[in-house]
Amino acid sequence: MLLLELVFYHCLLKCYMLVALKAGAFSHANAGHWNSYPHYYKAEVAQPTDNPPVSIALVTSKNDVLVQYATAGMIGN
Repeated sequence: MLLLELVFYHCLLKCYMLVALKAGAFSHANAGHWNSYPHYYKAEVAQPTDNPPVSIALVTSKNDVLVQYATAGMIGN
């Protein structure tokens, strides 16, 4: 499993862009792990005038039903 995490700041949108790239299948553990990043950036890194962070996870394979239930209730869902 190769995991690469990138963080960008979008000046026009005034928000952090969090990108996770994983060579492997999506899992429940990934959902919990990746959900912690936007919460952390919103609470500890972003300025009060920033918009909420955008989090994108790209994986090489997934099960649609697993993704649907594992990400239900997360920021932006």
